[in-house]
Amino acid sequence: MKLHSFHFSPHGLARAYSHLVAGWRLCRATRNSLRGLIPESVPSMTAGWNFFRTIRERALPPPATILDIGANGSQMALLLKMAATTDVRVLSFEPNPAVHPMGEVFRVALSDVDGSAELILPQGDSLWGTISTARVDSKRIGAGQAVRCARMDTVVKNGEVRFETFQHPILVKIDTEGGEKRVIDGFGDVLKQVDMLLVEVDNKVAQGHEYDIVSLSSFLSSCGFIHGKVLYACYDGPSAPSYMDVLFWK
Repeated sequence: MKLHSFHFSPHGLARAYSHLVAGWRLCRATRNSLRGLIPESVPSMTAGWNFFRTIRERALPPPATILDIGANGSQMALLLKMAATTDVRVLSFEPNPAVHPMGEVFRVALSDVDGSAELILPQGDSLWGTISTARVDSKRIGAGQAVRCARMDTVVKNGEVRFETFQHPILVKIDTEGGEKRVIDGFGDVLKQVDMLLVEVDNKVAQGHEYDIVSLSSFLSSCGFIHGKVLYACYDGPSAPSYMDVLFWK
């Protein structure tokens, strides 16, 4: 995790403390070490803890397969794995070659089209990237590089990913810095095989996204994901949350 000045603000420090408490609770409940998760997984700890709690409280079977889309360095997957089966299979989809996620790694930017896209690497942060120009401050746009872009149903049709070999429940986590709805659209009929979705939903209208939490929830409900829970909402003082981690399941 790259540290920025806002991490040392009163709000940032309070947020980090609450994440660490959540991470400590998760590690204590699952008998894992907290030390190896610091600092990279700290911002994901509240969502990870609440995912574990939701699985327990709703008596949901733990995931046996995790598809981590927008994996980065597997910061969230490390936490989700704690709530999964002991032999969970992890597939990581991450186009940025500068990061090295866990499990079976696919260097592709999943979206709703096939072809190529420009992976934008903001200035001063080569470990973060997006193919959504609306997600990056124009003053911070740095180097870009061409990456493969593909729909999930195309990847499945080509035999690169074989859903028939996956154990259920299948959890799909999507954090693609603004392109989450396009990733979901790219699943097509393959979405029917997914049991749970964990989606980061951006809440900044100024970034020009084509969906929000209401439209996404309505769409996923029509696809059979009739249950949902907000696992984390990122507040910065009195402002509305900048993003939310939301779990949907059938």
